[in-house]
Order: sequence, then structure tokens, then C-alpha cells
Amino acid sequence: MLQHYANNKKFIGKYHLYGHYKAGQDKLKIPISIEILKDKFLTYTKNIIKYKEHETLGLSDTDPQCFFN
Repeated sequence: MLQHYANNKKFIGKYHLYGHYKAGQDKLKIPISIEILKDKFLTYTKNIIKYKEHETLGLSDTDPQCFFN
């Protein structure tokens, strides 16, 4: 979905993602800061290489906030 958003920033619709969790969701504080969003949701490590999805897609600091709001 984020890749679709990055390629179509003028997309007017909204994305919906649902999840059901047994526990732990209360740890997430809303609203999410851009630093937490980039560090916890858009950054991952695979085979010892750290990937930053927001940088790979060429998103600015305001783009992920617009996507998640």
C-alpha cells in the first residue's frame, strides 16, 4: 500500500488495514510521531542489511504522515 501511495501521491482514496491482536496494542501511542513511524514501521533488517522503506521509495517526512492519517 505504501508503494502504491508513493507512486500515486494524488490518489484521493483511503487505505484500510485491519488486524486483530491478543495483546500489546495498548503500547502504541496515538498520534504516532514521524520518528517512531520511520524507526518502528518503515525500517527493517534482513540478512544483516538495514532497509529504510521510506528512503527506498523516496518519501519526504510529510509523505508517510499523510499516508497514515
